Amino acid sequence: MTARSAEVFDSALEPRPPQEILCEGAVLLRGFALTHERGILRALDETLRAAPLRHMITPGGQRMSVAMSNCGKLGWISDRRGYRYSPDDPQSG
Repeated sequence: MTARSAEVFDSALEPRPPQEILCEGAVLLRGFALTHERGILRALDETLRAAPLRHMITPGGQRMSVAMSNCGKLGWISDRRGYRYSPDDPQSG
């Protein structure tokens, strides 16, 4: 490991404050959700069963590298017609 690599990894292990103001109105709350982790993961699993992850297609016909789920009243979709929010998921309808 180079000296520069050691610097990067050492700084990652330094203690950080539990709250960090990112900008006006946005605060990072480190560890806040840890006590709710099981419930969050259970809810995520249920959501992904109902609306599985998938790779959308760009308007140019290319498969996106990032998989997404689409659930709720409006979901972000992409297909040959473009990018948009839609109440209908084209792959579940």
